[in-house]
Amino acid sequence: MSSLSFNTSIDKSSEQLNVTEKSHEEPPSKLRHLFRRLPRNRLLKFTKNMPEFQEIINKSNDTADTLVSATNNEAAHDICLVSDSPHYIVRVAGTGNVQEFEKYLVEDPPARLTVFNPQGLCAAHNAAARNRVGILTLIVQYHGDLNIEDKNGWTPLHHAVRNNAMAALEFLLEHGVDDVRLNKAQEAAIHLGVIHNQLKTLTYLVTKRPDQVDLPGERKKTPLHYAALIDNVEAAKILTSHNANIYIKSEVGSYPVHVAALNSSNRVFNHLFETAKSLEGGTMELLNICDAENHRPLHSSVIGGNIEAVEICLNNGGSIDDQQDDLSTAVHLASSQGSLELLKLMFGCQPDLIPKVIRMADVQGMIPLHKASMGDHVDVIEYLLETGSDIDTRDVSKRTSLLLAALNNSVQAVCYLLSKSASLSYRDDTDRNLLHVTILQNLSIETIGNALFKRDNFRILFDQRDLDGYYP
Repeated sequence: MSSLSFNTSIDKSSEQLNVTEKSHEEPPSKLRHLFRRLPRNRLLKFTKNMPEFQEIINKSNDTADTLVSATNNEAAHDICLVSDSPHYIVRVAGTGNVQEFEKYLVEDPPARLTVFNPQGLCAAHNAAARNRVGILTLIVQYHGDLNIEDKNGWTPLHHAVRNNAMAALEFLLEHGVDDVRLNKAQEAAIHLGVIHNQLKTLTYLVTKRPDQVDLPGERKKTPLHYAALIDNVEAAKILTSHNANIYIKSEVGSYPVHVAALNSSNRVFNHLFETAKSLEGGTMELLNICDAENHRPLHSSVIGGNIEAVEICLNNGGSIDDQQDDLSTAVHLASSQGSLELLKLMFGCQPDLIPKVIRMADVQGMIPLHKASMGDHVDVIEYLLETGSDIDTRDVSKRTSLLLAALNNSVQAVCYLLSKSASLSYRDDTDRNLLHVTILQNLSIETIGNALFKRDNFRILFDQRDLDGYYP
């Protein structure tokens, strides 16, 4: 063996030795954390076996590299470009790239223009939503449908209005799209302009299509109904400035003013009264319209617990003694709901009507005190008695507030009325007294007895028979 080959052999052996020593000195990073936790005796044993572990790791790395290489080679033959997807044309329509869009149209225009992406949109919808007039122009040139519906029944016009795409909106209207078509939620483009507060598109629509300002949508609601529902006063102003009719009733029998009252849309509610002032009938006509349940705006405001709307009604000529078809007043409704704040507001605004309204009876002969007693509203009962209400007034069935409270399980009201000397002598039209009713309703004798047995004449209740001949 020559000295050169010998030296070369020594160098190679030295390199192998260095690698072996290095593997002893520097274990792979994935295993280093093990050394920090092993006891000293186990660490020495582990280090002696390191060459074996190193060989296993090297082999596993070689295998992994081989697998990755093979996978990459296979994937190279199966790559699917985004541009090869049938949905790509919808994406391109949104970018506004006219050249790219037309390149895909040339092959098969009718089929390409009716491709829907996973969100249920086709090219015309995406172009309209993103204000891509150039794309819409190409769709027209290739005889595409500008009224095509997405999965929710939205046309490109719906999308243009929803996204405030003014240029697309103008283009679509100029090309005669169906501007009254309803989507699956029974909403036209004009309704979406109100719902989504797209005021520019709404203004353009009612300017170009003034006959649609009262277009009926879901359940025959007009755009003004939608504005009243969400208190969109700016939309309401646009609509009324283009002669929207404030007296159109929806399918469920509600006018915009009732919708506003029940939904605390007070800005729209006030605007409707301002609009009514400029009309022939004035605010009194608006105050006297009734919905399907025969509620006037004042009554609807009370039912909705809408204090501000009640005040608006009263300031515009509403009266607390106005009666509905069932002869109930706003005071009846407030008493029934236990709305002490509303009662104080109404009585404060029209104190001269208090003596009259607390004695007014509805078709059942009930006064406001009866209603409060039935609802167990002790604070309202107290207030009505302080204003002069008669504690022993009887309805058409001869029932006093005390008997009505017992019939409706209003135990606190029964006890309070007894403490205020409500009469025990009155019986209803079946000759049942308080004790009959208390037992029939399974009320707490112990609770009621604490108030009842303090009365001097409570024993008369035990000896009275009803029409069926029964004692309590």
